[in-house]
Amino acid sequence: MKDKKPKREYLTIEGLLPDDKITWKKISCTCSQDPNNITKIYPFAACLHCHAKESEDSLPRVPFDIVQNVHGKLGKTITRHITKIKIEKRDRRTQEILGYSFSS
Repeated sequence: MKDKKPKREYLTIEGLLPDDKITWKKISCTCSQDPNNITKIYPFAACLHCHAKESEDSLPRVPFDIVQNVHGKLGKTITRHITKIKIEKRDRRTQEILGYSFSS
């Protein structure tokens, strides 16, 4: 008898742009390459590339669960399994991801 492999779930992300349309990926990193000079490395130094990369890297890539309070019922919570997110807001200049919403 063969064991059934569990189905792999994927997170659907709406609103992703191709790399050639994203301005921040065309901007070079301005951080110092000297690891001893910490004041010239992001987050201490203002680097548009590193700031936008950090925003994109913080976007979830796998399905996740959230716990929500039920409106009007004190102490009652429900767990939602999130499989789809939508990018809602981007920076006009750099197309950096500023906000997203999710649905199950």
